[in-house]
Amino acid sequence: MTRSREIQTLLWALAGALVVVGVVTWWLGRGDPRDHSSGSGPAIYVELDRGAQGTVVYRLPAGATARDLFWAAGIADPSRWDPSRALENGRLYRLEGESGWSESWMSGERLLALGIPIPLNECSREDLVAIPGIGEATAVRILERRASLGRFGSYREVAEVPGVGPKTMELLTRYTRL
Repeated sequence: MTRSREIQTLLWALAGALVVVGVVTWWLGRGDPRDHSSGSGPAIYVELDRGAQGTVVYRLPAGATARDLFWAAGIADPSRWDPSRALENGRLYRLEGESGWSESWMSGERLLALGIPIPLNECSREDLVAIPGIGEATAVRILERRASLGRFGSYREVAEVPGVGPKTMELLTRYTRL
């Protein structure tokens, strides 16, 4: 009887220790509630170019604002931007001295690496060539057609580009968005 009582006490002690470890792990993993660099759930990726201080890609929750980006980047004075401005997945935000900021899309290579579709109506030749299986000549023809149309309204218009066959269309619909 004493032996089984000792085993039972030991098992309860182990269970208690596991609960404590779980609570401590959860508590330490919480971090600052404004720190959005990790975690699960829907996320967006934005790139911040701070000039001489370098460029960093941040993972933020879907619906993040410029305030969230300032916090993640350690920017104390967000006067350059409207802090309530919503951020867009795949965008590059560039600080430009005291004058403010500009924005564009991340490079095609970076977008693909992050699993973000390349915006077909705003991409460059380099962005298209970053798609595996799209060559220089095809990229140039796609951009020439886009220039003549103003922008693509549907993938059917892209399919009409000379040299764009079913395989290329499969790649474009997989790696781009209109």
